[in-house]
Amino acid sequence: MEKNTQAVQKDFLQATRALTQAFEAIPDEHLHWTPSATTRTPVQIAAHAALSILGIRDYILGKPLPSSDHAELYKCFRKLEDEYTTRQQVNELLKNSIAEYSAWLETLTPEDLGRPIEGTMSTEPLSEWITFPATHIRYHTGQLEYIQSVHGDLNMYR
Repeated sequence: MEKNTQAVQKDFLQATRALTQAFEAIPDEHLHWTPSATTRTPVQIAAHAALSILGIRDYILGKPLPSSDHAELYKCFRKLEDEYTTRQQVNELLKNSIAEYSAWLETLTPEDLGRPIEGTMSTEPLSEWITFPATHIRYHTGQLEYIQSVHGDLNMYR
């Protein structure tokens, strides 16, 4: 099924709304909680999701990843995420990333959507690539929901 930018935009905004709601539901005392030293805190999860929105867009536009090694890439992401330590910083990052990605989607033409984009594992048309931020954000919304369930909040933010 060919995707148009309006449908992608709607899906993206639904996904980001869910992430934002899940992040807002995290009590302040749990913002920096993590079950282990290797897992992200809620602040880091939300910052990662926000940074990834434009990171995916930049990759689509031809900006190379900082590393092709997964472990090294993870370290690069964590270093960027660690710059954001408060709910306010992450909310601002989310707001700006969502607005910038949405504005970029609106510039795409039908011809752009058919353009092949070469990735590390496959080549897909741009119409597929532009759906990746929403999918990625949903994974991280699930992580925030899981953290909340550990603390007794069983709400789903979908």
